[in-house]
Amino acid sequence: MIPIETECLILNFYADPSHGWLAVKRGQLLDIGLPALLISPCSYQRDGMVYLEKDDDASHFLAALKETGQAFSVLEGHSNRPSPIRNYARFALTWAEQAAIKGLEQHGHQQAELAKQDPAINILRRSTMSKIIKDTEIMAMLVQLQQNQPNLPWGYEPVSPAIAYAEFLQDLGYLIARHFGGSFNGVSEPDGIEDLGYTLSFSWGWKVPENGGFYANLDTDISVDTWRKQSQKITEFGQLI
Repeated sequence: MIPIETECLILNFYADPSHGWLAVKRGQLLDIGLPALLISPCSYQRDGMVYLEKDDDASHFLAALKETGQAFSVLEGHSNRPSPIRNYARFALTWAEQAAIKGLEQHGHQQAELAKQDPAINILRRSTMSKIIKDTEIMAMLVQLQQNQPNLPWGYEPVSPAIAYAEFLQDLGYLIARHFGGSFNGVSEPDGIEDLGYTLSFSWGWKVPENGGFYANLDTDISVDTWRKQSQKITEFGQLI
């Protein structure tokens, strides 16, 4: 469990127009033990910090923190623009962290220690039961996903295939922004008017090359120069491009 500090623990909460995240040190999260296994990929991670989404993940952490008797205070900050936290890596525990939390038997501890000693080791390659999927097959899966999304075997039971597909596109939007720059705003479902299908909205943001990079040849009705200059207005008035 978390070692109790003599002084009040100060935690920062960051919010944008549609969501919020509680920032905690990764070590603090791991110290809470089993509740750390409940943290979902809806949270983010960067540079030794974890940003817990407010609805469930932050609640799990704070409930565990209260059980220790640790006094804490949350400082809130709010921005009217999409938070850069949305472009951070999705949260995931390493195999070694999961092993340490679960308290696996001796074999598991040996695997965890090996991972700690050599972080470059790919744990998956030591498994005899891994599915190896080529990058070309992943691309084929994406094409199949777009063409036949109502009939795919989703890995969980969503309200509907349409909702599952929209959530997948949302994850994809954050991934695109993280690797190609910009700020992902959201997914729009087909409106039945322009026959555009599902669309993803991006604002100009950090890491986008001056020439527009990945986005230069997309949505050419808006020039790269106009997109860059008007991005703040677009973000403030609906986050639409």
